[in-house]
Amino acid sequence: MAGEATIPDEGPSQPNGPSSIVKIELGEHRTETVTIPSVNHLFVDIEQYNRQFSMGSIMARGLSSMFKGWDDEDKIGESIGKEAEHQQITSEALSVIHQGTLSRIGLSLEPINGGATFMGLGQEASSGEMRANVSDGRRFVSFLHALQPDQVQATGLRPNLESLSGVLAAQVLTNYDLRQPSDETLQLFGNLGKIVDEYKRLGMGQSVERLQTYLEHSRQGDLREFVTVERNGYLSEPGHNFGPADWQADSGPESLKNRWGGAIEALRMSKANPKARPLYDQLHSHLLKCVKIARGDMKRLEEENAYSSPETRAEMAKVLEEAHMQIEDLMIIG
Repeated sequence: MAGEATIPDEGPSQPNGPSSIVKIELGEHRTETVTIPSVNHLFVDIEQYNRQFSMGSIMARGLSSMFKGWDDEDKIGESIGKEAEHQQITSEALSVIHQGTLSRIGLSLEPINGGATFMGLGQEASSGEMRANVSDGRRFVSFLHALQPDQVQATGLRPNLESLSGVLAAQVLTNYDLRQPSDETLQLFGNLGKIVDEYKRLGMGQSVERLQTYLEHSRQGDLREFVTVERNGYLSEPGHNFGPADWQADSGPESLKNRWGGAIEALRMSKANPKARPLYDQLHSHLLKCVKIARGDMKRLEEENAYSSPETRAEMAKVLEEAHMQIEDLMIIG
């Protein structure tokens, strides 16, 4: 846990061999050093934080307090209700402890709250995750550039850098607003080509494949449309990951309408961007296939009397019919 961390950023207890010290070139004859153990310790504390505030851990603590035999329900509820406060305190402590290392390598920490929620005795607690952002793209690239492939392998830094690339990709997919990009978004995409190149040089090209895809769409000019499609699974194949062809199997009329409305809006957005034409073509073809499959499946569900009333089945069939018509209307000829 971050609050229990005792290893400083730099200290006599850490190895001082050449493979554990990174000399970062900052330009204008300025340099700075960071020790790899301090970087690894940062990632250890992030992992511990994420385990501590995962839904599994929160549920275990909540259920434990319920079954301790306490007579005071208010006391149990208070224990559950203080999870959010505990998360905040721990995240702040983690940032303070690793402030020096974060600054040297151009990263910052961001707690992501509001995940799955545990409820009990009138209180609730949501899971939390600590993620990294690129706060200074040039500095982060300089840090990567100062590393050598055998160095990241021998010091145990490799898996931490590989996990970081996954975290940055997750930030793009689920957390960054590409309509109004934040400073962190701009820092990442302003240096993403160099970041990907450095990862490849260090022998970790496979770990940045997702970032490479985002880079290509950014350069092509359809990143916002691509992320919208990917975020919502609009290109999921029938029978996989509960995509458009499967929505009717677990939806009421209103939720089905909302899901197809979102997919058709993404199609419109792609159509409106000339740079997104390949994505539009792919999405249009896929949604047309999916809505035809969904309408066929709806007939099967009707025959099996899968829903409680004929009215519900009729409403859902109408939603799919209207979605089919809208997709057909959005076809680009030529």
